[in-house]
Amino acid sequence: MNKSTASALLLDAFYQVLDDKIFRLLVILTIAMVAPTVLVGFQEEHISVLFGLKEYPYDTLVQFFGMRLSADAEPNVFIIQSLQTLVIEGLAGTLGIVFCIAATAFFIPRILEKGAADTTFSRPVSRLTLLLSRYFSGLLFVTILAVILIGGMHLGFLIFSGYSDPGFLWSVPTLIYLFSILHGFSVCVGVFTRSSTAAVLATLILFMFSGCIHKGWEAKEWSVNQDILETMRYDLGGRDDMPDISQDDDEPEVASGVLGFILTSLDVAHFILPKTGDADLITRKVRALVTEPTPVLEDEDAHLTITHHPSDFELVATAPTLEEPGLEWIHHDEDGRLVGTIRASRRSRLPDPDAAQADQQRRPKKVRAVDAAKQLHEEVTGLASTSGTPSQGREPVETLYTAYVSWTEERAGEEIRHIAHFFTFGNNIFRVEGEFASDWANQDHQDTRMLRFIGNFRFAGFGVQGSNAWYKDQFDWDAPLRYNIFFSIASSLAFCLTSLACAAWRLSRLDF
Repeated sequence: MNKSTASALLLDAFYQVLDDKIFRLLVILTIAMVAPTVLVGFQEEHISVLFGLKEYPYDTLVQFFGMRLSADAEPNVFIIQSLQTLVIEGLAGTLGIVFCIAATAFFIPRILEKGAADTTFSRPVSRLTLLLSRYFSGLLFVTILAVILIGGMHLGFLIFSGYSDPGFLWSVPTLIYLFSILHGFSVCVGVFTRSSTAAVLATLILFMFSGCIHKGWEAKEWSVNQDILETMRYDLGGRDDMPDISQDDDEPEVASGVLGFILTSLDVAHFILPKTGDADLITRKVRALVTEPTPVLEDEDAHLTITHHPSDFELVATAPTLEEPGLEWIHHDEDGRLVGTIRASRRSRLPDPDAAQADQQRRPKKVRAVDAAKQLHEEVTGLASTSGTPSQGREPVETLYTAYVSWTEERAGEEIRHIAHFFTFGNNIFRVEGEFASDWANQDHQDTRMLRFIGNFRFAGFGVQGSNAWYKDQFDWDAPLRYNIFFSIASSLAFCLTSLACAAWRLSRLDF
């Protein structure tokens, strides 16, 4: 195939896409989805409609939906990111892919119809080349729509809301990647059946079936790790009545019989079928590489990563780990007065390292978060500088439960409010304490700031959220093969290439 022939085929594919009425309809629908990002601007303090013709404060919006807006929240960022997630994972990543499959399924069956085939295959071009040209026509179909949707939304948010997220643009190649896998299978079915209806139905069944297989495989892998996860749950709660997860046999228990056959079949199906369910996770991982800042601290000994600094605070005391004395952040007001200090540290939960050797039947009793909070509560209650009665309680923070102590200290004629949170993970107990000038910010603001900061603590391998969140943590670029992003992409593309190879083999043996 010479250069002029290739150019002619590319132009033919381009014109075929433009002449498609369904494509034109989808372009209109895509522009309609982009339009709100132009007509509605999400500013820092309000929502601007029709280029400022109407303005609505966020308080009105959150009250209408019965929500509560924290003092240091960024509602415009939250809304924009929610819309981006809805578009990528919901509209474009699911419904959009389904519509595009239905719209492009006829590309191959049409050229195989009686009469059309005689004209098509009389050209001085190989059948493989014609097959690939129709395949790339489908990719071009989706590429144009994805660029309009993702690129248009990005420009709309950038110009009219002042928000830029370069990682959002990576949704374009991941959407094309997902469609390319399914479209390859659609082309294969289209060649074998010469029916666009069969191609659509078979591809949609594959889309749903592979997703179900992937979810089942996730649940299976998660359950295999239940021993580890159960240990984490007990450690997190500071409990000392650890379950006995030891086994009498040297080798791990292996499922047999019907259950073993089902689990093996699930593994085989998962590794053979395309990993369509990983597309959303790949998008998130790529966006994280582009947009997420460098972590504040990675404490490998504690399996901890702190992703962000406390809001509006400056790091003044650094350390390679969070081991006491840990890290410290401060904040000055407009007059240069120190009005806030936040410290984070950890220590061992085992007060006596030799306890494990002294007691062979039970694990040594570990310090619990509530024990540490109770001890601090007793200490500050007896101090002469403590004003009023210290309070003590528990607070949920995402997947954690913290035990906290709050009290007010009289210092040099000034009231300083303290709040200390304790929580545990593994063999460590963590303490995050804040000191705030009482006249700087209200108590709700201070409490919210602390909880949001603790929410930035990420523990590796902690899967108490369920199988989905656990798999999300395992799925990475340098993970073992079964959880590796590169393997997911390579195996899915191998399925696509196999489908195209089968289609080419069948097409070479058709008689017209």
